[in-house]
Amino acid sequence: MSHQQSATNESRKDGRKPFSNAQRQSGWICRLVVTNKKFKLKRVEKKEVKLDWRVEAMKLTKEKSAIICSDFLTLSGIPPEVFGYKLGNRSALEWVIDQYRVTKDEHGNITSDPNRNDDEEYIVSLIGKVIAVSLKTLKTIGSLPAICAKVDAK
Repeated sequence: MSHQQSATNESRKDGRKPFSNAQRQSGWICRLVVTNKKFKLKRVEKKEVKLDWRVEAMKLTKEKSAIICSDFLTLSGIPPEVFGYKLGNRSALEWVIDQYRVTKDEHGNITSDPNRNDDEEYIVSLIGKVIAVSLKTLKTIGSLPAICAKVDAK
């Protein structure tokens, strides 16, 4: 018997409801990040620029369909719905674009660099994962029953 089946059986004994689809999906989303599931983006590489995966700062294009990662690399094919998954007042993707940049403290003594020497494509990979998780989360949220409709019906 699986852990989930055991939990479901226990919940029936004490009157609580078994795991909801949303709870199962949230566990799936956590595994998605860990298991390297990524949204496939088109990599546009400038052949005249030396191969370099290093990201100093990223920028969304005006139409929000691509991310300029460096002089060498642009990632295109960003689905517009990804911007619907918000962390506060901006999307998860916009948060990553803003936070994953090389910065220095006000005195120039301490550098914060999200690039990894052991994984040159880390940030590019992270972008694909964030898009995949955002889309999956939106799909899961969209599958939840309309709570507001039930409250209004009372």
